[in-house]
Amino acid sequence: MAALRVLSIAVASGRAGYVYVQGSRLLDWGITVKAVKTGTELVGFVQGLINELRPDVVVTEDCTVPTCRKGDKAKALIGTLAALAC
Repeated sequence: MAALRVLSIAVASGRAGYVYVQGSRLLDWGITVKAVKTGTELVGFVQGLINELRPDVVVTEDCTVPTCRKGDKAKALIGTLAALAC
């Protein structure tokens, strides 16, 4: 059985970054060139990655835990990302 292809997205300080792995092998990584300030911009960035990379799973930070230190804007962006990935 082949290892899952996992796309992990991180949102911080108006930027979004990603890593794409299969098993323990890094296949791709990157960060947005311009700031991601709206949910629409983030959805466009991530949808492009999903279309190109075809991951089995999309992962991001769980902002519902009490130890999450993200600001309200980052939490809203991550929530938008979670809705897209479902």
